[in-house]
Amino acid sequence: MIDQQDVFYRIDADDRIVFVSDEWDRFAAGNEGNGVSSSAVLGRSLWDFIDGLTTQQIYRQIVKRSRAGNAVEYPLRCDAPDRRRFLQMDVRAADGGCVEFRSRILSEEPRAALGLLDPSQPRTNDLITVCSWCEKVRVDGNWVDVEDAIEALGLFQQAQLPALTHGMCQACNDKMNEVIATL
Repeated sequence: MIDQQDVFYRIDADDRIVFVSDEWDRFAAGNEGNGVSSSAVLGRSLWDFIDGLTTQQIYRQIVKRSRAGNAVEYPLRCDAPDRRRFLQMDVRAADGGCVEFRSRILSEEPRAALGLLDPSQPRTNDLITVCSWCEKVRVDGNWVDVEDAIEALGLFQQAQLPALTHGMCQACNDKMNEVIATL
């Protein structure tokens, strides 16, 4: 059993983050996410925190559909260096043009800690793209599990790791476009 409450946040009609739950800070601290603590995100635009044009386009559609009264639910991953996390996201309209995002951890799987996913690790200016939904990594045009990417890219031997950026693999892009199209 996972001992964690839902994490939720709300954006206003101008897409500024205006509320985060108490669980937000516990989740961020547990993942060394000091840059996304409540004091760092409140009052800022949601779009400051969504990396990648494709990912941003999908989220803009989700926000638009939610404001129109269509609740949107979808699975996603939010891995920590030492575990895989499978979540369910629920996005729906709230009063005054606000939109609420609520994520629930469905399951977790422990794994050996991966430096590539540790935000405190020193980074180079090189970039590796991670899918915002399934956490797969793009390697030579293919999307593979992070452990396979580390091996394929020879990252076990590097003192500094490449920086992570986010995008969307074709499978998740197709799935999310299907979710949005059914609303």
